[in-house]
Amino acid sequence: ERITADSNKNTLQNGTIWSAYTEIIDTEFCYPNTALAGVSFDSDYFNGIPARNYLVRGIKVKVPSNYNPETRAYTGLWDGTFKIAWSDNPAWVLMDVITNERYGLGGLLGSFSCDKWMLYDIARYCDTMVDDGFGGKEPRFTCNAWITDISDAYTLLNNICSIFRAIPVWTGQEYSAIMDRPSDPAWTYTNANVINGIFERSYSAKKSRHNAVKVTYSDKNNAYQSAVEYVSDDESIAKNGLNLTEITAFGCTSRGQAYRTGRWLIETEKLEKETITFTVGREGLMHLPGDIIRVSDNHYAGLNIGGRVVSIDGNKVTLDREVKISGTTNLTYINKNAQESTIRITAANGNVVTLASTPNDIEPMTIWSLSTST
Repeated sequence: ERITADSNKNTLQNGTIWSAYTEIIDTEFCYPNTALAGVSFDSDYFNGIPARNYLVRGIKVKVPSNYNPETRAYTGLWDGTFKIAWSDNPAWVLMDVITNERYGLGGLLGSFSCDKWMLYDIARYCDTMVDDGFGGKEPRFTCNAWITDISDAYTLLNNICSIFRAIPVWTGQEYSAIMDRPSDPAWTYTNANVINGIFERSYSAKKSRHNAVKVTYSDKNNAYQSAVEYVSDDESIAKNGLNLTEITAFGCTSRGQAYRTGRWLIETEKLEKETITFTVGREGLMHLPGDIIRVSDNHYAGLNIGGRVVSIDGNKVTLDREVKISGTTNLTYINKNAQESTIRITAANGNVVTLASTPNDIEPMTIWSLSTST
């Protein structure tokens, strides 16, 4: 209330100007799904509200009931049930984003939309302790990300999967992830089970094979400030010249993990430079992106290294073409359980090979391939 009377003179104006006001409501409020921090300080030491930094562990997610996130230990067999705990394992962060109904895709896909068994296998691989590059040990992959902005769902899933070198895949029924790691071949393809027996090959351009990379990450040893880790292949640089690229390691706060990310990129582009294209029949429907396959191309090898089995007589197997063996040679075939089996060849006479043992899981017309120590 203004207590000064209004002026009745033209030379005097009683103007009222609001500078600021504060309303205090003495009521307790709840802040659902919010972490609230309060700090009091003497305003004499600050011209305004100071910047504050907080180190938080982040949201709790569903983890396996037999998993201890603190020690990263898995006890016994997992029965498929979950518990709520904090974890920086990127596999369980991915599952939380896919299944959570409040901020994830759970409202669209439902709680049964994620391949938890595959993620369990991936999570154990992520929790494996490896050298950190400074004489210590650390988990192979961790995720420490501050996700505050609305983004495209598929982009976010790809970013999280990039932490552990994987891609998200929709199998037709649920979301899964295919990880780039060592594994056994899922199938064998030869000239005998591809259309027209043709394998077409192409190669990556030399300029796309980088031999140096700058990896940007958040350094946990420097208040999580942005840092750059430089990784290079000095031998390739000396031979071909510098070919530099830059990437950002999503959710990475470890210098060792940033180095491994850069090293993986360099080695992948250096070694995986060939693309093989071919057309198959219905058996191709059993595969998912990322499956490892064996390719036995007779034309590329210059000799018969793959085909089909004609008949079986004890430990003697008749093939659909003549083969020659040298050194230690193994016969790999697709067994009755649609899996690869390998037996050593002791002798070869034309298209008949003698195996070191009698195969009990081989059938006529199955696919075979040869591998030799030479």
